[in-house]
Order: sequence, then C-alpha cells, then structure tokens
Amino acid sequence: MEGINVRLSVDFDESLSDWLRDIKMDRYANDFHSAGIASLEDVARLSLKDLVDMGILLVGHQKKILNAVQLLRASLHASLSNGNLLQT
Repeated sequence: MEGINVRLSVDFDESLSDWLRDIKMDRYANDFHSAGIASLEDVARLSLKDLVDMGILLVGHQKKILNAVQLLRASLHASLSNGNLLQT
C-alpha cells in the first residue's frame, strides 16, 4: 500500500485516535466516537456495513480502513495465539 506506514504489529494500548492518525483517516474520529467505537478491540470487529452506517461512503477510504482492520485482527490473533491476553 503506497503512502501508508503500515505496521505489522499493533500496540493495543494505542488510542483509537492514534490508530486513525497512523492510517491517515483521523478525519473520521468523530464518526467513530459517535458510533460508540472507543477502542482498537472495537475497531477489530468493524465491517463494511458498519463503515457505511457511520457515513464513511468513499470507497477508497473504506478500503483503507478495512485493510488496516484486517492487519489489526491479524495482530490481535497473533497476540492471543502467543498467550498474551488483552486487558479491558
């Protein structure tokens, strides 16, 4: 993915706003907040329908966010597979 600093590991203590900023989608911070998305664990559960419901309608932005969500899920899965449990 050009122009995006994609990290293969995710710090689950990172804030949602930091994550959005990292993927250059921080313009949607208020939309995430309004939808009740407050943590990266919440983000890992997002689907395309959720993004549309939040008003994120630009296909390129949807793809960018969903690609980052997939990386987040992979990192979460790897973390759980290694015996690291998330604290909530």
